[in-house]
Amino acid sequence: MPDDKGYMLGNKFVLLESPSDVQFVTDVQDNAVVFEVTDFRGTFFCDHFRYKETIFIAKGNIEVDLKKIQITAGVGFGKQTLADGRDVPLIESVKVDMDIDRRDIKIHLHGNIWTDLGSLFEVFFKGPVIDMIESTAEGAMNAGIPLVGNTVMTRLDGFFPIPIVPNWVVDWETP
Repeated sequence: MPDDKGYMLGNKFVLLESPSDVQFVTDVQDNAVVFEVTDFRGTFFCDHFRYKETIFIAKGNIEVDLKKIQITAGVGFGKQTLADGRDVPLIESVKVDMDIDRRDIKIHLHGNIWTDLGSLFEVFFKGPVIDMIESTAEGAMNAGIPLVGNTVMTRLDGFFPIPIVPNWVVDWETP
């Protein structure tokens, strides 16, 4: 939180249902495939928060019900050289964005008396809470997409076994 007035620990974001419509779009400029989903619902949980304003300290936990979430995440491809000299695809995240409809959320604050009083002013801090959720999710996708993809590519050493076809392997090494 800004100005060292507080903290939020144990944050989780849970998607509650599968989307009914996923769009796949190619992005030639970034050499990427971009996925967009416009109809997610989810819940954000914060196990413990603390916020101090002058002499008042609010503590507790937060649950935020979110509807109409749009998520865009692109997987871009480049080239990397492994330690053994093999050139294999490099996976990067591109065009990562999360947009939550600010009119369709419910924030549930639980904690001490100041937290209960703060819940009366929920309308004033919906924006900052949603901004924090969006930036946390975007950061996780920006870090997670390359981490998972490149870890798998490095561990496979550029070779990908084809399921159900014995002894067949895709060699990702670039010429």
